[in-house]
Amino acid sequence: MKELYIVLGAAMLLIISFFTACYVGYRKTFYRSNKKKHLDPKRGLHLKGYAQFADKSEAVIDKLAALNYEDVYITSHDGLRLHGRYMHNKDGAPLAIQCHGYKSASSRDFSGGALLALELGFNVLLIDQRAHEESDGNTITFGDKERYDCLGWIDYSVCRFGEDLKIILYGLSMGAATVILTAALDIPKNVLGVFADCPYSSAPAIIKNTIKGMGLSARIMYPIVRLGGIIFGKTDPERARPDEAAKHHKVPIVIVHGEGDTFVPHYMSEEIYENLKSDSRCSLNSFKEAEHGISFMHETQRYCDIVRALAVSVGAIDENTEKINAERLFQ
Repeated sequence: MKELYIVLGAAMLLIISFFTACYVGYRKTFYRSNKKKHLDPKRGLHLKGYAQFADKSEAVIDKLAALNYEDVYITSHDGLRLHGRYMHNKDGAPLAIQCHGYKSASSRDFSGGALLALELGFNVLLIDQRAHEESDGNTITFGDKERYDCLGWIDYSVCRFGEDLKIILYGLSMGAATVILTAALDIPKNVLGVFADCPYSSAPAIIKNTIKGMGLSARIMYPIVRLGGIIFGKTDPERARPDEAAKHHKVPIVIVHGEGDTFVPHYMSEEIYENLKSDSRCSLNSFKEAEHGISFMHETQRYCDIVRALAVSVGAIDENTEKINAERLFQ
C-alpha cells in the first residue's frame, strides 16, 4: 500500500509540474498584464540596430502624438471592448487601418506609417490590438482571434463611412500577420489591398524561433507552450498561419522585410510569398540590413514609394497623387 501511495504521489507531482509548466508557458508567451499594457513608444530606440535612427524615430513619434484624433470603440466577436484612434484627413478619403505588433503599440509601430498614409490623403484608423493599450483582454493570440477583430474594424468603418469606402490594411510584425490572415477571410469588397511589414510565416514558427533564441529545445518546449495557450488562453497558435492564409488571399498583398531582422527572420516572408508569387499583383520587397520593423527608417523614400504604388495600383488613390517627399515626414 505504501508503494502505491508513493507511485500516486509521484504521478500527482508530475501532473502538477506539467500543468505548472503549461501555465508558465502561457504567461510568458500569450499573457499581457493590465499593468504592463501601456508602452513607452520611445523605449528601446537606442538599442543596437535602432540607435542610428533614434533621432528620426523620436521626431515622428512626437509628430504623430501632436495630431488630433477621435477615440473609437467596437465590441469584438468574443465580447471585448476594443479601442482605436481615428485621424481624419478629409471627407470621402480612403482609409488605412493599421495594426501594430506583439506587445507594442501603434504610437510606436506606426509613428511613420500613419504620417505616410496621411500624406497620401488617407484617413487613418490606428487600432489597439486586443490585450494592448486601451483595448480589453489579457491574451495575445498571434492573429488567431485578432484577424476577426480586424474584420470587426472593417465592418465598423464601412458602416460609419459608407459602402463606397476604400480600405487598405496595413500591419507590422504580428499586425502584418494579422492583416494577411484577415485577407483570407470573407472580407468586404471595400478592402482593396494589404501592406505587410515583416510578418512571421506562422505562430508556431515564430514561437519556436524565440524558444531556440533562448537556448531551449523547441521540440520539447513548444508543445508545452501550445497546450498552455489552449488551456489557459483558449487559443491554439496552430490556427495562426499566414503562410497558409496567403493561399486564399482575396486582394493584392505587398510585403516588406528587412534582411537584417533578427526577431522575425526574413525567410519567413519568403515562405509567405511562395504562396503569393503566382499573383503578379503581390510582391516581396527586401531592405538590406534593416532590423525588425525599421525598413521605413533605412530607406524611407523607397518605402513610401512602395506604399504609394500599392495604393495607386488597387485604385485607393489616383495615379496623379503627388509623390511623398520622405524628408518632410521628419520635419
